[in-house]
Amino acid sequence: MIYTVGNRAHYLAAIAREGTVFKTGRHDNYPGGYAVQTIEDAERLIAEQRQVGVWGVFGLLADWETDTEPSKDGWWHDLLIDAPIVVLD
Repeated sequence: MIYTVGNRAHYLAAIAREGTVFKTGRHDNYPGGYAVQTIEDAERLIAEQRQVGVWGVFGLLADWETDTEPSKDGWWHDLLIDAPIVVLD
């Protein structure tokens, strides 16, 4: 499992409503959602993006080596595939 970040309230509501929700991967004009290797990296990303208290850390059912690649915009990776989001707590 790898990790991502997103609006906690929105993700939890969507998961409660839909069951399985996907983090968007790379598409035409979208580089792909945030992907990181550890919970600590996800927490760092939340702090750097000034979203503490708004964003939460979630798991992704994806592989770091094959489903992500380094972002051109920062130290994190971009998600290349649409991947199921996993609630961690």
